[in-house]
Amino acid sequence: MHKLRLPVIRNTLAFAGLFQITHELIKWSVIERTKLFFGFVQVGDSNEWLGGDDAKSEYQDKVLSRAPKSPFRASLSWLVHMGALSDSQSIVLERIYLHRHDLTHELLKYVVDSSQSPDVELLLEAVSIFKSLDRFWLEVEVEIGMLDKFGDVSVEEIDSGTSLALTLCLQAYLEGLEQEI
Repeated sequence: MHKLRLPVIRNTLAFAGLFQITHELIKWSVIERTKLFFGFVQVGDSNEWLGGDDAKSEYQDKVLSRAPKSPFRASLSWLVHMGALSDSQSIVLERIYLHRHDLTHELLKYVVDSSQSPDVELLLEAVSIFKSLDRFWLEVEVEIGMLDKFGDVSVEEIDSGTSLALTLCLQAYLEGLEQEI
């Protein structure tokens, strides 16, 4: 059985890990970076709103009010409103979440069942969505002057450290595939 060859199992496990990493980066970029935009920071073991209660209220009014029971959906709605993502990208994120959940909790079926394969196209969409989010947050940083110390920079010329880390993970995965062939 082709599925139970060690290189195939190794590739399936590596893919699942890469999908998980990509999903977590998207989640972080949607929820945590949105909160940071409104002034939420973690200082040691405590959390703090840099603008005090006004910043917290603004975040609640502009973001959380969009989907009070889900900070992810609320933040995602705000990001679509801000032009960081399209409506279609936000819809794809639900499929990405479901596939990540399935890969994480039902991984063995992808290892042994020849009718089950991880969704490579969905990973490519997830990476593209993360890059869109990353580009949006870099534009915000440029607009507020956080990158001024680097001179006149264009968002198209730079990548964030997080984006570079994801690219390295993708390269490592692809090189592993090439070595197995």
